Amino acid sequence: MAYYPKSQIKTNIYSNGQYTLSTTQETYSGPYYEISSGKKYTGKFPGDGKNILLLNIQDNVIPSQNFSQQDFNQSFEENLISPDVTSLNFYNYNSNSFVRLIPTYYSPFPTQKEKDQGYLTRYFCKKGNEYKYIEISKEDFNKLVSKDKSIAWDLYTPTSLKWELANEGLNQSNVRGLEIRLRWVGFSQYVKSLKSFTDSRERKIG
Repeated sequence: MAYYPKSQIKTNIYSNGQYTLSTTQETYSGPYYEISSGKKYTGKFPGDGKNILLLNIQDNVIPSQNFSQQDFNQSFEENLISPDVTSLNFYNYNSNSFVRLIPTYYSPFPTQKEKDQGYLTRYFCKKGNEYKYIEISKEDFNKLVSKDKSIAWDLYTPTSLKWELANEGLNQSNVRGLEIRLRWVGFSQYVKSLKSFTDSRERKIG
């Protein structure tokens, strides 16, 4: 990290989720500082932690075509993948003489450690240039990110999301921010459709 005079640094500012980590694209909530060039980094001041560069969600929105409400509804209804679609778990295709699997739907359930810390990380992916989304496991997410040859990494775009266990408002804001930044039309509705499914699952288990 380059040295900056104190006069060129604003320290101990707080983010409520309006920025994302440049390394993982996850939304970031917590302290940060800003240098005179306008760049922002995690930590209360330089040297406080790893000081990861933050990206402004709004600054990273790429202008896209204007979708009418009818186009949006039609696209969402036609491409929404329900968590009950079991065929997702068995589909594969032959490529270059070996079989590659596609990401499969995964419903997260917080571990005791995640309950204690108050949050967990959820993983999702989008299919090619279609508005089809699947919540996936960390294992599938890592395979897609690392371009593991055992999975169809070239057909899906992965992302991750920090999920607060007791702050639904922040979760909705983060999901919407991700939807805007990645231009994933209908993603927030997809996640919303999983919410009631997850809630009912927790009630049955509890």
